[in-house]
Amino acid sequence: ACEGFQALEATNPEHVSVLFNIGLCHESAGELDTALDYYGRALEIDPNRDYPTEGLRRVHSRIRAEEQLARRASI
Repeated sequence: ACEGFQALEATNPEHVSVLFNIGLCHESAGELDTALDYYGRALEIDPNRDYPTEGLRRVHSRIRAEEQLARRASI
């Protein structure tokens, strides 16, 4: 599915669902910065959609959790 969404981006570079799903693929792969970029792009196109906002929140929460774990591991 992720390859399909990547292919769709070429012909639909401003389609919110395409961008969101590509972000979701990157999030699932642990590529959080790239996921944030795609969720942000989707939100710029349509600020009224809630699912890109939820994706951003989820990734930011995951980044904070990983940072906390890293700090605890270094103590």
